[in-house]
Amino acid sequence: MLRGRPFLLPAIAFAAGILGAESVPFPAVLWFLVAVAGIAASSLIEALREAGLPLAYAGGGALAFLGTQTPIDPLELRWQLAGGPAVVAVRGVLAEAPSIRLSERRGTLAERTVVRMQVSAWDPGGGGWRAATGTLLVGSRGVPDGRYFRGQSVELHGLAKSPPGPAAPGLLDYETHLRRLGIGLVLQCDAPQDWALGPDPRTNPPWDERFLAWARARLSRGLPDDEATRLIWGMLLGWRTALHDEVDDVFMRSGTLHLFAISGLHIALIAAWMVALLRLGRVPRSVCGGLSIPFIWGYVAATGWQASAVRSAVMCSVVVGTWSLRRPADLINSLSLAALSLLAWDPGQLFQAGFVLSFGVVGALPILTPAFESSLWRFRPMAPDPLLPERLWTRQRQWFEAALRRLIPSVATGLAAFAASTPWTIGFFHLVSPVSVPANLIAVPLGGLVLVSGLISLSVPVGTETWNGAAWTAMHFLVRWSRSCADWPFAWWAVGRVPWPIWLPYGFALILWVRGPDERARPVWMRWRYWLWLSGGALATSLWMERRSEMQVFGAGEALLVDQPGRRRDFLLDCGDDSAARHVVVPGVQAAGFRSLDSLMVSHGDIRHGGGATQALERLEIPRVVLPRVRMRSPSLVRLTPWARSHHVVVETIAASERFHDWEVVHPWPNEAFARADDASLCLRGEIGGWRILIAPDLGPLGQESLVRRHGGGFPADVLITGIPRSGEAATDRFLAMLRPRLLIVATGRLPATERTPRTTRRRLLNQTFRVLFTEEVGALRLRFGRELEVFDSREDLVLTLDRGPDQGIETTR
Repeated sequence: MLRGRPFLLPAIAFAAGILGAESVPFPAVLWFLVAVAGIAASSLIEALREAGLPLAYAGGGALAFLGTQTPIDPLELRWQLAGGPAVVAVRGVLAEAPSIRLSERRGTLAERTVVRMQVSAWDPGGGGWRAATGTLLVGSRGVPDGRYFRGQSVELHGLAKSPPGPAAPGLLDYETHLRRLGIGLVLQCDAPQDWALGPDPRTNPPWDERFLAWARARLSRGLPDDEATRLIWGMLLGWRTALHDEVDDVFMRSGTLHLFAISGLHIALIAAWMVALLRLGRVPRSVCGGLSIPFIWGYVAATGWQASAVRSAVMCSVVVGTWSLRRPADLINSLSLAALSLLAWDPGQLFQAGFVLSFGVVGALPILTPAFESSLWRFRPMAPDPLLPERLWTRQRQWFEAALRRLIPSVATGLAAFAASTPWTIGFFHLVSPVSVPANLIAVPLGGLVLVSGLISLSVPVGTETWNGAAWTAMHFLVRWSRSCADWPFAWWAVGRVPWPIWLPYGFALILWVRGPDERARPVWMRWRYWLWLSGGALATSLWMERRSEMQVFGAGEALLVDQPGRRRDFLLDCGDDSAARHVVVPGVQAAGFRSLDSLMVSHGDIRHGGGATQALERLEIPRVVLPRVRMRSPSLVRLTPWARSHHVVVETIAASERFHDWEVVHPWPNEAFARADDASLCLRGEIGGWRILIAPDLGPLGQESLVRRHGGGFPADVLITGIPRSGEAATDRFLAMLRPRLLIVATGRLPATERTPRTTRRRLLNQTFRVLFTEEVGALRLRFGRELEVFDSREDLVLTLDRGPDQGIETTR
């Protein structure tokens, strides 16, 4: 594996050093000593040269990564704002072109602007500017005018704060993501009015932004302003605005998202197109490389130096350069050199999904594809008679064999890419898409047609509308094909947490298989089928044979996911408003491993709890909705019933004294009438793993009094999950005295501020003898029930442990 590949081991060692620096909190001095020891061993001792060089590269990788994580300059804005969030004014220069992001809210697309800014000064509010350094990520509602471009001097006003953590377990940890990119603070602006030009502003945008504006205008000539046109801009120019939430989800599930951004496939097609044109003119190989590589980098520069484009250009430049110089071609060695160069330039790239998928998949293709192709030929249907010469084949047989010669390599490549990418797509996106193999058989040629037509439109001065029309038509077919593939049965699955040891037999099976399909001479334990079945069985066991029941409490939307053994008793209680359901609750449910649930239960007529019901029903496969059997005046719930029935979703009502799976409904009773929806909130009581649980979402004081009147003192609960009602006190003393809980979870969100727990309520609850957790502080919570009750936060850190003894729990510091 290492023979003849001098860059493979240094790349692996450099990456291992970065992982070590991220995982183990060693000081930089120790990593420096590791690098020095490796250099000394490889230089002074001949016998230790092979072991010393990896140590040197590992220490160098760790030091390179730590240099981007720890701010050294005392003027760094992170040091000066260490006290917490603050409303400030900052001056500096925009480090990139402002990027416009679209998100759908209540049926309309809302625009926001995201851009990185290099800070030079800041004003804490006293009117005096102070020197500062560092990088801010600016997020602003709306879109500023055309005066703001890369390199422009600006002055912005907003709220500077640390990036937020994950909204739910399995979702993006934005704080860690930005930290690895060297960004420690975000600046939140309310509107474009918070933007102003700084000292010595520039008047003209840089040439690449002018080129992108010209290119968008040229590619849209003769085309309507629709989704297909914007996706063409995204494919050729890296215009990310085209991929809003709804579009992004569809292409990710079908496995075709890589076509809608500047990726390795695009750069490879451009390079191949350029080399083919030059070779048609009988241009020497060395000249082809000398012209193609600058053309590739010119394209990358013109599209704004996007990270994915730079990564692809480095990979392609190494491969094309090796070919043009007539050096021995080895794709893995070339990829190792490209990866080492990129990591030395930006070590945080190692933790980006695009970097891992690009190098992992491309590196696995030359290894796995021949094995898959050999197996497909061996097991192909309707194999010809081996004793019959090809010249005697019928015409139909010749056509069939010719089609197989084109189809089987493509299918083998798709299977190899799927096998190599599955661990990473599960780890990064909690998603596995078997449909990506057939989907890309059609999508890749269509994407190539869009790309070639668009490039001809940009480079040839005549026939622009004709080439744009060809690209637009191919894009329409591509979008329809991707959406239809995402809707196929068993096209994709949402996958939750998968223990890493499961991937060891999976990888071992691939290694054994690549070494040769003949297994007869091997012992049983050395056969790839054995390890593949072992890995598949372990994966299926971890996904479907759940040993312990869990509950997940979301801060945003105050939703609650109940995950019990088996799939027929899993349900979602509440889903938040439209925004919370779209961005937190539904992705959080899918990250927990659920594509479908038994039911969605809405506790009461409050838009904070049930306003996003249609979003949850559209994005998750939920066959029924359960509502409380009370009079509801909430417009969102009144509209929900006819919408659900028109989409073939069963609507049921439930009241006290009835059961819902293993849960007993204890409130409200059908004959009770309350003026406020919070007092009529649906309350469930059940037992999981020997732990008694009461769920009372936002139950108001009158509803609490009704429960106290009906049950008196004989209604204990180990865990109480509730929220903050719009009026009245949450979890009154009489209510708590009846339940005598050991753990109280108050489900509230951080935004808006009116939804947070009032100070008086917080003080009263914290003075109780039991443990109290507020989701507005720790984020989403995951409760795992067994002999012990374990509570994890949204980063999967253990927050609290309770046993069944008389003690009140042991809190674990983070």
